[in-house]
Amino acid sequence: MPAHNTPGRRTPAASVHDEFPVDPCACNLDVCAALVVLLSRRLRTVESENRRLAWQVHELTQDRDDLLDAVNVHVFCAHEERLIGQASFYDRSPHAIHG
Repeated sequence: MPAHNTPGRRTPAASVHDEFPVDPCACNLDVCAALVVLLSRRLRTVESENRRLAWQVHELTQDRDDLLDAVNVHVFCAHEERLIGQASFYDRSPHAIHG
């Protein structure tokens, strides 16, 4: 029985058959073996690319978080300076306000 018709086995994706035509009823072992090798290579390439992209996402996330921390510190400091300025205005004596 051809490998593609084994009961309980998932059928290959249609795109595989479109790219590498294989007649499921007359499976040629050499063609199937070559297809497995090609797909295995492609899988390794995609996995490698996924690892590279995951690392880039990690680095970009860290950079974003660092920038957000810097912005938060800046906003906090500006808020504190404004509060200190308001407090010093109200702490002045009435004579200092009117000269």
